[in-house]
Amino acid sequence: MSRYLYVKNNTSHTPDSGKADASRYQEQELKVSNSTEDKKLSVDRFHLSRKKQEAYLALIQDRFQVPHKSIRLCRRVPMTSVYGDVEPSIRYNRTEGRASYSGLVLCRNQVACPCCAPTRRLEKAYQLQKVVDKHKQAGGGVYALHLTIDNNGYETLEEGLNLLAKCWNRLVSGRYGKELKEKWGVSGYFVAKDITINTTKRSYHPHFHTLIRTDKKLSQFEQDSLGHRLIQNWVRIVKSQSNNQATPLTEFQKFHEIYSSDITKDYGKEVSSYIVKVCRGFAYEVTGVFDKKGRVKGSYGIWELLDLALGLDDNDPNFIIIKNLFCDFVEASTKKKWFSNSRDWWSKYEIDEEPEEENEDEIESIPVIYPAYKAINNYGQLSNVLKAVEEQEEAYEDLCNLLLRCSLEQHRIRRLNRPIEWMEGKTGEDLLDIANQKDADAIERYCDAEIYYWIRTHINPVGRIQVRWFQDHLHRNKDGVKGRKPYH
Repeated sequence: MSRYLYVKNNTSHTPDSGKADASRYQEQELKVSNSTEDKKLSVDRFHLSRKKQEAYLALIQDRFQVPHKSIRLCRRVPMTSVYGDVEPSIRYNRTEGRASYSGLVLCRNQVACPCCAPTRRLEKAYQLQKVVDKHKQAGGGVYALHLTIDNNGYETLEEGLNLLAKCWNRLVSGRYGKELKEKWGVSGYFVAKDITINTTKRSYHPHFHTLIRTDKKLSQFEQDSLGHRLIQNWVRIVKSQSNNQATPLTEFQKFHEIYSSDITKDYGKEVSSYIVKVCRGFAYEVTGVFDKKGRVKGSYGIWELLDLALGLDDNDPNFIIIKNLFCDFVEASTKKKWFSNSRDWWSKYEIDEEPEEENEDEIESIPVIYPAYKAINNYGQLSNVLKAVEEQEEAYEDLCNLLLRCSLEQHRIRRLNRPIEWMEGKTGEDLLDIANQKDADAIERYCDAEIYYWIRTHINPVGRIQVRWFQDHLHRNKDGVKGRKPYH
């Protein structure tokens, strides 16, 4: 194996509108076609990101088996309440034409979950854009600061994250913070941590993307002075806090004014090439976490690394390297605080940190019994089902009909009175448990068959269908169904 991880992907191609197979997970570039069907897939980038998120989550849960239970259960099992399990459902917003799942367990992890992290970071990005716009309109200045630390200052990722936080607190408090406030009018800040993984050195590179807010717009001389002072103080602090083991290079620390760009007018006018690279959608994806890439050979962003792992076999040495690095990353980063800000960052402009609630009158809820959702998830069709709901065409009508049939069949099986045979050595409670398990198996088989035929009709008429986990009693007689044995 080479010193650095290198995986060549030869599966890039324009996807077929009628097919959704495993090779679509490995697309690196989508070519725009003039046909109507291809244009739906190429223009609507949100649908493509859903498919990739679904593939990443399956990789993390089934093959990586990350150490945190919350991530392993994310979007896989229904929530529970004081009355028992909550059945999943599909929420369709008729005004926005958007569909999503509800009633499922969510880990709400901001860094390692490919489904929760982009959503939560996107919400934060929209809030940041409001703060930037309002502060600029009030005559203030906003500047982007990019800070790194030297890998020599720590041995583990957790030590690196702790060192990063300690240095930042020192930079904006005490005599350093007093100087920033009195000399340049610095009145607030927002900080987001970011990480790239180096497979050459088997190491991590944590760093900061921050926003600095000043009471008034600074002149070019004042900007140069403030940037120089911030970087100078940062290098001095890192060196001191690491006991002279780390000395970050000055040229790697960046300070930029946030400028206007017509390219990003749909997401807000005030953006920066370095501003808080944490989420999809903020300022035309300047902050896109899915677009984050390493800058040196062997260095990768989190999702870039998962992209490579999707095309590898479980026994491949490169796959094992990625798995170990990612699991260590999850272990060290899950309980860390990834966003921080000054006290009045949000309150000064009355920006609500909580997302706005949807208008319930515009929401249509489509019930999905758990065995049916489990089958959809097993076949890797969560994103295709949401797309069918949003398009409101034949696939949507068939989906609603099959979900209704699954629900009615579940009621029928559960209400069916079967004579319970008393077996030697079995109590009545044991026999009831056996009967309930038989009911559950029958419902699962029915829902699996319904989802399978829906996929064959609307998604993948021919060819192989890959399943996330393999159950012989469900898939033995189905053509082209292949998957992995269940993990325990």
